Amino acid sequence: LLYGNSDSVDKEKNSFYTEHIRHWEGCQLNSFMIKLEGETDFFSVSSVTSVSTGKYMESGIYNREYASLYLSDLAEISFLFSFCTEDYLAPGCIIPSSGFRYGISAGLYPVRNLSITGSMDTDSGMPDYKDSLCNDFSVGYTLKAVWEKAGL
Repeated sequence: LLYGNSDSVDKEKNSFYTEHIRHWEGCQLNSFMIKLEGETDFFSVSSVTSVSTGKYMESGIYNREYASLYLSDLAEISFLFSFCTEDYLAPGCIIPSSGFRYGISAGLYPVRNLSITGSMDTDSGMPDYKDSLCNDFSVGYTLKAVWEKAGL
């Protein structure tokens, strides 16, 4: 469990705060976060939920879910999903770069010193305030094979 607060008075005048906060001088961001995680020999899970709120500010929520499944030392697969509301501010008054994201990654380890990994993830930008139906959206793919020389 985590609590933090930060004073936004020192932030630049042309930032998020002047557009979305009614009383600049009195603004203070409060963040509450809880993380739950568990792990066994064949899977692990993690969940993070955070709330940002403050005087003269709209409250926002962030959530991230992560899970991995393991097949001995031969393979693993992981899943990620996260989202935040448009009013969420991360600790330190940081505006998240995306509204939601999800992905999957997998790894195969068929023989010693050889790993083959791949992933696919998406990233959707925060809504444009001029057109809430149009978001930036990108998809990323990676595929990597690594052979490590023994004895290094």
